[in-house]
Amino acid sequence: RLASGDPAGARLLLRQLVGRSPESVPFLSQLAQAEEALGDVAAARSALSAAAAVNPRNEFVQTRLGELELRSGRAVEGERALRQALAIEPRYLPGVLALGQLLLRSGRAAEEEVLVREAVAAGVQSGVLLTRLGEIELRRGEITQADLHLAEATRVLPEFATAWRLWAEVARRQNDTGAATARAARAAALK
Repeated sequence: RLASGDPAGARLLLRQLVGRSPESVPFLSQLAQAEEALGDVAAARSALSAAAAVNPRNEFVQTRLGELELRSGRAVEGERALRQALAIEPRYLPGVLALGQLLLRSGRAAEEEVLVREAVAAGVQSGVLLTRLGEIELRRGEITQADLHLAEATRVLPEFATAWRLWAEVARRQNDTGAATARAARAAALK
């Protein structure tokens, strides 16, 4: 029901299911989603906290809790939950991306860079993450590294226009007009 746009019906059903299976992390997680869709952030937080109590080593639940806290304006609590998720599984991409965005938005670019570099070094294969790393390197003038990471980003996620646009900028800085033009055209076609 949640997927079909009926969060009230989903909440009713999920509350019944949680009543029968109070330790079901999937039911609690879906209940949190329905509660938030209906604007009850406190009930969503309660459901996710119950799921985390059932399985404190679940990076998905910790990330969802962190994202909920961020959406509700509780940055400290959100960051704490996201860091907990990454302590459980440092390569959990949704947690890395959410924490990276928080750090960047809060003016902590150096911390975001460390997070991105560590995730890539740990083997996270994400075109978005590789693009972000390439963007950081490009901004710093580390053209060779940016070239490598953006080439990999376009291989991993070939439909990501931002990666192609940044890779075109790398080619421009390398005075490779042909590659710059081709990559820029690919970025434009993907927008």
